[in-house]
Amino acid sequence: MKSACSMVCMTIMLLSCERSNDSKDSNQIPVSWNLEALAELHRPSDCYRLWKTWRPRTAPGEEPIVVEMTMMNGLKISARTCAEWDACVERGGYPLTTFDIAMASWFDGGALLLSNLPHMSASTQSAFAGVPFETYAPLVSDVHRDAVLRGEVRNSIDSRADGVGMDISKDRIEIDDGYRREVLDVIARGDFDGDGWEDLLVSGMVYATQGSLRYPTRALMTRRGDGPMMDITPLLCDRPPCESEIAWRRALIRDSFGLPQGSVARLTGTISSASGGVGEPIEMQLLVYWSLVEAQVSCANRSNMKFVGCVGFDHQILLRPVSGSEAPWAEWRLEWRPFADGIEVEGEVERTGDGTLRVKLHASFAQVAP
Repeated sequence: MKSACSMVCMTIMLLSCERSNDSKDSNQIPVSWNLEALAELHRPSDCYRLWKTWRPRTAPGEEPIVVEMTMMNGLKISARTCAEWDACVERGGYPLTTFDIAMASWFDGGALLLSNLPHMSASTQSAFAGVPFETYAPLVSDVHRDAVLRGEVRNSIDSRADGVGMDISKDRIEIDDGYRREVLDVIARGDFDGDGWEDLLVSGMVYATQGSLRYPTRALMTRRGDGPMMDITPLLCDRPPCESEIAWRRALIRDSFGLPQGSVARLTGTISSASGGVGEPIEMQLLVYWSLVEAQVSCANRSNMKFVGCVGFDHQILLRPVSGSEAPWAEWRLEWRPFADGIEVEGEVERTGDGTLRVKLHASFAQVAP
């Protein structure tokens, strides 16, 4: 029987790019974004108008797309703009048929760009500028990230054989394992969280290669210097934020949403199967800075497994393995809350093929080391 520890455990087609002229400092890296799929978008401030007026099309000159959304009471509503689509989603609506799911994907990708481009500003530092895209592109993958981390991805889909094949072009990654194909586009670059470092906004679509299943993915990735690629997707916006909201959000991000920064918090607790039962002891050392998180986890016969991620809104914590580490592929989706003299962390850990585990940890502020 496996121990609990051994079980522990992101489309818009990018065709060309536009850069914002808001940056006047030659030392700054201006915000850039997809132009071809959203030709009406000339500056980030256009996002607010386009949110209510932009109509997605499968190709230039084609008729605008309409998606039929099914509401919780069975009512059918035709959505024509991102604002209409988002209003349906907010009320529990969803695309019911395979055709509707395909049409909704065009709204999801457009909404992702329109919602988050206003939040981006010029960067002063970048771990991506001047670096060949293929050197870091594989780490943007979500669905196949476990195979990427294990080094099991071949350089071409055509030479995939029995493994995972990957093709990389300008700001696009295609990965295929014979069962599903993941297409990822970097649709915008800029400083999202206000720390000065350039971040990548990624829109994706996953297709079943032998069936009709498809679903969109989204991600926000960052990297500081030669450090690990970090997934900060929980910081994303669902709709275009106004200037005061951006200032409010960045203040929370800068303060790591209230968690102690720059010191290691030592958490102890248990990890167990989702169905319950006796849990195994687990220890986690958590270091938070500007909402970014580094963690080392020890449990059972594994120690010092390294994970990185971020603290997000609604007290979320997202952690994934550091590339090149010996930690098994795992996605930690946790929530934290103040508790007595410290914090309590609770949530789920999912490892590909091994199901979901529950974890509960606690740290008193006396356990936060300088």
